[in-house]
Amino acid sequence: KAEEEEAARLKAEEEEATRLKAEEEEEAARREAEERARLAEEKEAIRILEEEAAKRAKRREEARAREEAAAAEAAEAERARRREEDRVRQEEEEKNKEENEQ
Repeated sequence: KAEEEEAARLKAEEEEATRLKAEEEEEAARREAEERARLAEEKEAIRILEEEAAKRAKRREEARAREEAAAAEAAEAERARRREEDRVRQEEEEKNKEENEQ
């Protein structure tokens, strides 16, 4: 009878150890799944932030290109204004020269 009780006790301890091990494995699997989910969320957040940063960089580049185009246009307009002033001045000088020669 003592042997049966010892065998039953050992079997109960073995079952308890098996149950505890299964619970530990389930907990480890749960933690691992949570960690994978957290990493996936972080990866997605990083992707979104990088995408937004790329959009901001593109907008900055487009704004810079518009500023450069406007500056080039203004510079060309200034050159055209000066050419016109030079042309008018030259015409006046020629006119004055002709009047002086007469």
